[in-house]
Order: sequence, then structure tokens, then C-alpha cells
Amino acid sequence: MDAGPDTVVTVSELLVTENPSNVLSYHVTWRTSAALATALEVDCGDAYRQTFADSVTRVQHRVFVMGLFEGLSCEVRVHPDSDNLLSGQTTASIDAVGPLPVTLSPLNVDVMDASRMQPGWTLWSMASANEAGDTQVVAIDAQGQYRWYYSPGLSYEYPEPEVMPVQQGVLLGNLRADSQIVSWEGERLWRLDQRAHHDLRLSPWTEGNVLFLSNRTEPCPTSGSVEHSAIEMDMDTGEILWDWWICDYWTPRIVYEGWSHLNAIEPVPEERAVLISSRNQDLLLKVDRDTSEVVWTLGRDGDFTMDPSDHFLRQHAPEIQPDGTILLFDNGLRAQEAANEGLAAREYSRVLQFALTFDTGGQPDRADLVWEYTDEAVFGSSRSEADRLDNGNTLIHYCYVLPDRSVMLREVTTAGEIVWNVTSGPDTASYRSERFAPVYGYVKD
Repeated sequence: MDAGPDTVVTVSELLVTENPSNVLSYHVTWRTSAALATALEVDCGDAYRQTFADSVTRVQHRVFVMGLFEGLSCEVRVHPDSDNLLSGQTTASIDAVGPLPVTLSPLNVDVMDASRMQPGWTLWSMASANEAGDTQVVAIDAQGQYRWYYSPGLSYEYPEPEVMPVQQGVLLGNLRADSQIVSWEGERLWRLDQRAHHDLRLSPWTEGNVLFLSNRTEPCPTSGSVEHSAIEMDMDTGEILWDWWICDYWTPRIVYEGWSHLNAIEPVPEERAVLISSRNQDLLLKVDRDTSEVVWTLGRDGDFTMDPSDHFLRQHAPEIQPDGTILLFDNGLRAQEAANEGLAAREYSRVLQFALTFDTGGQPDRADLVWEYTDEAVFGSSRSEADRLDNGNTLIHYCYVLPDRSVMLREVTTAGEIVWNVTSGPDTASYRSERFAPVYGYVKD
């Protein structure tokens, strides 16, 4: 029965259980002697204080609490969300959060100016750069404290995933044969039984579809084998709705093993089109989703006139901005790889932003550099990404930073001032990162 006004309701069976998938989170359950709307307060002092209010009247209550960090001690309290009075077991404690798994290595964190940082946590991944091993997907706060982690349980070579917060939790791609959506509680909600790589995202055109790059090999009649294709798939049925092979629509500048290596599929806002990043061609291709035709290309030997100094090399993660400009990570080029192609080496990385203009007939005209960040002491020789944040700053993710092959996350202002810098230990692989609003937990039905 429901509790009437001023009724004394007894609380019992208050249990605080560590999440077996993540020691920084807990399941809290309790019962009330009558159906009642309640609230759970989690008080860890100044470090963490959250209240989870449940407006639904019920007898069995469940809350998932996350976002704690190692070493915290907390008290949990059940409150009525009404004028009722509670008796019985209304409090419990968490003696000490953690310890963290030994696979979560310490990070080196420099907070130069917290007041100018984009608030939130940073989601990214870590794996060994030397050998197959466990992948860790983590969220850290501005101080570099781990606030969430997930171990997919995969031991592939180079298994570090694409990571992206979604409504249900986290979308993980680039796990070769096991892309997935996982809840914040660590429950796998969806799995892609396809060999995917580099990029995976929800389709902007049809709910329930996913876009990704497929790691399959197919003969190409004009230029050898093709490694990669771009796919749109129904997530429920596994039906492939679109399968784009680059050799059907593009002739490479130089034919060699790996020429067709793709590393990004970026939907074009308000259009049925995508940007495909062809790493080894130093080129972005805009592709019509319905006709599969290449609309234009951007880069060296592309359709837009560019200053030669603006040509990008082995780029990753193009990101279309609200004003139509394109932000991308320009990796640079190792000397040995440059010599093989007759190009000039550039062993440092840049972040570039281009504005595109078109002639009166709508044809590509110019690509002009409108923003750049360069630190010639930093060479992210592989993978890597740059994201424009809501406050105008840019979050830069450098992978395989030479000479020790570490990972570095750096947030810079529009003036190029560094406000936050995080580095991993040596020989760490990673790919992408996302700044997102903290998730502290939720009431469960």
C-alpha cells in the first residue's frame, strides 16, 4: 500500500554493494514498509556529495552510484521525498573506495588554469603499445583521478577503441571483432559481430543504424586489394544497408600495399553525406550517402586550392564545425615513410582548421587555414584526434608520442595556451578521447 501523509515508514535491507565490474561504483538497494518516493544522499565530504531523488512510489528501491574515486569514505542516507517519517535502517557506509586495478597506471597531470578548462570528465582508452593485452576504457576528472573504467576483456593486437558517450552508456568501436555499447554499470548492451576499425558512430539519418569502417579485404581490379570499406548497418538485424569501397569511386595517387587505409567516417551535418579520411592518400573525401559518388576531395592533389604549407600528412579524425569549417589532426610523417613516397618528412604534429569556399557554380575553390595549433616538440606519430569543446578550447589527443610512445591529452585555448596536460606512461596505445558531462549515477526501475 502507499504511505499516507505523516505515516512512519520503516526502512530495511539497506545494502551497499560494490559493482563487480568497477570498484568506483556501487549498487544501493533498500525496502520500505509502504510504497514511498524516496531519495538517497551519498555524502563523501567536500570531495563528493550527490542526491538521487526517485519520484516514483515503490517498496523496492535501487540506485546505481558512480563517479567515486579511490580512497573516498562515504555515508549513504535514505530520505523520504515527502512529509513521511522514516524509521529503521536509514544509513550505511562505504569505508574506503578501491583499490583500483593494477592495470590502471598512474597519470602525470598538469592543471595550468582550471578556470579556463571546459568542465567535465574525459573519456579515453589505454592499451599496451608493445603487445596484445587488456584494453582499459576510462574516464578521468580534471585532476587526473579515475572516475570510471571498463575492461572489455579483449586481448587483440592494437585493441584500443574509439570511445563515445551515448544515451545508454559508452559506444566502443575499433575493437576489431567486438565493437559494443556498454552501460555505465559495465553491462554489454549491444555487440557488433563484424571486423570494424578506427571509427564507429550512430547514424544521424536513421535511428537504430550504425556507421563504421570495416576491416575486410576485397580485390580491386585497377589497383590491387582494398583493405577497408565504409558501412551503414541496422544494429538489430545486422543487415548492411550501405557498403562503400574506395576503389569503386577513387583512383589512388600511388598504388602500394595499404593505399586504401581509411581511418574516419564523419557525417556531414544536415546532409546525407560523410567525410571519409584516407590516411595514406593524405586526403579527405566527401561522399554522397545515396549515390556513393565522391563529391569533392580535400588535401594534397585535392579539388581545393591550398597553400602547400597547409597540406596535411597522415591525418586523423576530421570534425565538421557548426560554421562548416573542418578541424583535423595532422599527424605528420616519419622520415622513412616519407622517403618511400618521395615526400618531405615532418616529424611533428599539428591541429588544423580549414574554411572551404566554392565558386558561383558550387564547385570547390579554396581551402584556407583559419586556425592552427602546433608544438614542434610533439609528434603523435599514429592515431590521435582533436575535438573542439563547447567553450571554444580544443582537446588534443596525441598517440605514440615519440620517443617513449606515450599518450598525451592536452587542452588549449583559441590563443594556443595550454590549460591542461595529461601524459601516460611509456609504450601506451590509445586513439580518441571525449570530454563529457559527469555521470554520477541514476535511479533504477
